[in-house]
Amino acid sequence: MRLFLFYRYDAHLLLSCLHKPDPELASHSALLVYNVKSEGDTWLIDLSTFCTLEPLNMDFEKESPVYTECYAPYKYVKKDDLYIRLQRPSEALPIPHVEDGWAHAYYFKLEPCSRDDLAAQMDKILYKNTAPSNWFHFLPLISIFPEKKAVIFRKEYFLREGNDGKIHKENIDGDIVQVIKEEFPAMPLEEIAVAIARSKFILAQRMKMTQVGSGQVDSSQVKSGQVESRQVGSG
Repeated sequence: MRLFLFYRYDAHLLLSCLHKPDPELASHSALLVYNVKSEGDTWLIDLSTFCTLEPLNMDFEKESPVYTECYAPYKYVKKDDLYIRLQRPSEALPIPHVEDGWAHAYYFKLEPCSRDDLAAQMDKILYKNTAPSNWFHFLPLISIFPEKKAVIFRKEYFLREGNDGKIHKENIDGDIVQVIKEEFPAMPLEEIAVAIARSKFILAQRMKMTQVGSGQVDSSQVKSGQVESRQVGSG
């Protein structure tokens, strides 16, 4: 964001909804940049796990071209004032809503949001909602795209995009925190350790909840509601 503003681009934050168009669940951020090549044009910059390797022009009438530079070809469609990212289903990013061979990744409107609004929404989604059902806590996900090939850490393994354009699973052998640090050297080691500890704790809570549902353990053994930060950090 700061880089675009430094070079005097008309750039704004964008907040979108993963998997279904519910503003309460908005948790994916991107950038809208205006007046890039011509007055009044609109471009989307999405630097995320979603494989988007170039700025995308959003000035189409109903549907964008299909982009094929990565493992999951994708496109954007417009329905009234709502935009939807559609992409081919992939193990790398499982998406529950698939229709006519296209997974519905996220939804948004071309409406800029402020930093304060983004921070408040992320705080609500990521930090105040500490229930075991919140997948942000039990599913760590990191991605980079060296030489335009995806390298994704998911759960406890890597997914790598090969020269064949397909995703290949690679199990981790050794200390998972150290392996992630070697693969993603820009990430602080302490933050990696906290994220993995949180993930393991929440997964354990989810497992207990599943056992309660099946009658394997008594519900009094499982704390309902919130997860305390001291417990999460203890890993």
